[in-house]
Amino acid sequence: MEISLCYPHLQMFFLFKRLYWKILHLCNHKVVSKQGIMEHLTNTSQEVEDAILELFDEYLIYANDDLSEIVSLINTDLIYH
Repeated sequence: MEISLCYPHLQMFFLFKRLYWKILHLCNHKVVSKQGIMEHLTNTSQEVEDAILELFDEYLIYANDDLSEIVSLINTDLIYH
């Protein structure tokens, strides 16, 4: 699947980091918790937490300290498949 982005510099990042894309998409329209994200994924808790923290470090999501409130800063609706 090829992804056409409004942010072309992120295209390769998301092609190789599908977990990151799924997290951004789940956090797009509402604030969710790590547990809420886990309910939609088959990845381990540690993989999800690592991905959340990396997205946070890259300023692509906001999250509180205990990861009970996470929201995406990227509007995934602007990305076309």
